[in-house]
Amino acid sequence: MATEMLNDVMTSTYLARIGWEGDAPVTRKTLDGLVYAHQCRVPFETADLVALGETPSLEMSDLYQKIVVDRHGGFCFELNKMFELLLRSVGFEVRPCLSRAVRGREGRMPINHRGTLVSLDGELLSVDVGFGGPLPAGSLVICDEREQTIRGEVYIPRRIDEHWWAIDRISQAKRDLYGDEGPSRRQTELEFCLATVEDIVLHR
Repeated sequence: MATEMLNDVMTSTYLARIGWEGDAPVTRKTLDGLVYAHQCRVPFETADLVALGETPSLEMSDLYQKIVVDRHGGFCFELNKMFELLLRSVGFEVRPCLSRAVRGREGRMPINHRGTLVSLDGELLSVDVGFGGPLPAGSLVICDEREQTIRGEVYIPRRIDEHWWAIDRISQAKRDLYGDEGPSRRQTELEFCLATVEDIVLHR
């Protein structure tokens, strides 16, 4: 399967869509800035899923029209695929990963989320602009039990087994989202798999 890329015009228009000005060099600072800009300007929403009663098209041209040209939001398989294309088109080494939302729930959920992995300067990082819940507003280094503070939120990657990892968040919420009504506690928000997958798998 050929690797999809945005052309120069599409890339520039996409960057403008998220309010990015100037160049986008392949650096950690750029990566963090792109994640935050995207999260601030392109909302997670499932209106099309509800309205259409079926999974929206995940073809690049359809997603570009919806998210960039028509300026709508989307759900994880839409937003993270488009963001992956953007990152690749400005020069980042990036690939999708199978994931599952947890958000503090007990028991293992089915695979229900598309994540994104970036290889940069000898490190592997998780970036996500399509999670319907708290997740880092920047890149997260995948390093077991390394506590990382990103825009005031504390996250901790945790190895589960050979392939699966979890992203934990320090929270004071009594439930699965934000809040400060309780004592600090550690809550798993997401699990993701490092095994390489083809994009076609995530279309099924």
